[in-house]
Amino acid sequence: MNRRTYPRIVESKRDFEAPPNIQQCKKFNTTIESDNEVMIKEAIIPTVIDHRHHRLPSEDEEVMDDMEEDNNMEESFTTAHSEQESQPRKPAHYAYWVQRNLRDAIYGTVWQAEVLERIETDNSTLRWRATGRKVAIKEMSWQQIQQDDDTSAERPLQEIGAMYYMRRKKLEPYCGDGYTGDVLRDMEPLTQAMLEHHLMSYLDILSDDDKLYLIMPFCGGGELFDVLEKKQSFSEPQSRFIIRQVLKGVQNLQKLGICHRDMSLENVMLTDNCDVALIIDFGMSLKIPYVRVDGVKQRCLIRADRACGKPYYCSPEVIRNRQPFDGHAVDMWAIGPMLFLLVNGFPPWEVARTSDDRYRAFSSGQLRAVVQHWGLNLSNDLVDLLQGLFWEDPLKRLTLEEVLSHPWMQGSVEALPVPEN
Repeated sequence: MNRRTYPRIVESKRDFEAPPNIQQCKKFNTTIESDNEVMIKEAIIPTVIDHRHHRLPSEDEEVMDDMEEDNNMEESFTTAHSEQESQPRKPAHYAYWVQRNLRDAIYGTVWQAEVLERIETDNSTLRWRATGRKVAIKEMSWQQIQQDDDTSAERPLQEIGAMYYMRRKKLEPYCGDGYTGDVLRDMEPLTQAMLEHHLMSYLDILSDDDKLYLIMPFCGGGELFDVLEKKQSFSEPQSRFIIRQVLKGVQNLQKLGICHRDMSLENVMLTDNCDVALIIDFGMSLKIPYVRVDGVKQRCLIRADRACGKPYYCSPEVIRNRQPFDGHAVDMWAIGPMLFLLVNGFPPWEVARTSDDRYRAFSSGQLRAVVQHWGLNLSNDLVDLLQGLFWEDPLKRLTLEEVLSHPWMQGSVEALPVPEN
């Protein structure tokens, strides 16, 4: 849809529907077998309804059965039937071996873990086989979620809702017959679907009394921002290689009617060999409202909600937080600072306000003059593309389609160097 003709209808932001249920789990030490080694390590073990009757549970099962419903969960996350809640639970056929802390997050910690598969034994001891499949687990505090969800711009439950929406509308249908509904079997096809669409979603969601666990594919390349810091800057072909993939992710978000609102180099993860980029962190995302005008579905402007996002990348209209904004335009704005950072190693400005001299110059059409004055070695096509993304007026700003068809985007690409172990 042409950005200059869509109706100026304004609607409030729309939240995403929550997943209908979150599986319970328990975290404790258990027996793991890996490479002929037997270890006692901490694992997160999902539980399922135990349909067996008239049998005393084993000692291990008693540990699992003492789980209680989290009274702090939002109503939309606790839709299990009461008759199921009252039944005993048993360990599922898979679990997650928690291995190391990757980073601290706003609501908790991100861990690296390995998927475990349950080994059937003749006795009651729980034993697990390490599969070698790595995952990332975003562990979040229920207490902090409940305290901050109404006031913070980043909302974990909104992120889960957005991921659930992406899975249901795009990723699971893409898997076709490969999607079975079994968490362990679906990890491979779902991960492949995420890589194809350049969007991070979840493989599994678990909860106990204190924590919410979001299980996602592990990306060994790390955050794009961290990779850039080590490299200092990328060549134009390398930057093109990455930004094309980011734009494919944005394209899929636009098709789904999602505004990310926090696009940044920090919110792009790279796979082990830095060859695939995935957009992450949907805690500030919104569902773009649409209306029908003369039988045609057209998107609306979104009523100003709150300033959010990171200073380098946040659009001026979101920073001002006074007027309705176009969900597509604010995400496309962020592509400009992201690309500028990739090729130069420093941001175009500190914040998109008129008090920032560089922002004032770049957003008013003076980018080429500043680039020449600074002696930056940027191609003419790249300067033209960046200027098109830097216009303060969202109606002058390049759309996704215009960026994808821009001459600079048609140039050659070069893969990023594989990180050293």
